[in-house]
Amino acid sequence: MFYEHPLNERMRAFLRLEHLFRRFEHQIAQCDESKSDDVWFSRIGVESIIDILTILGRMDIRSELAKELERQTATFEILLTILMWIQTCLPRSLPCSGIP
Repeated sequence: MFYEHPLNERMRAFLRLEHLFRRFEHQIAQCDESKSDDVWFSRIGVESIIDILTILGRMDIRSELAKELERQTATFEILLTILMWIQTCLPRSLPCSGIP
């Protein structure tokens, strides 16, 4: 996979991990759909796991990933707080079309 954008190494590693996880999920879905023990599906799945572990074996990537996950968790908690505040402030008599 090639990325033509001038991304830094951190973002390239994150994109590569995303690609590998999606490839692995796709292989699992293919194995479930075909209900067969196709060697190629298994091989690509194992290859994906090995590539993921290789990337996560690098301490710099692992620490950057942990920091990014903490940042994303904090952002989602703020968004959840805002959504809860909006739900409590909305009058119950108004229809909430489009809002879960």
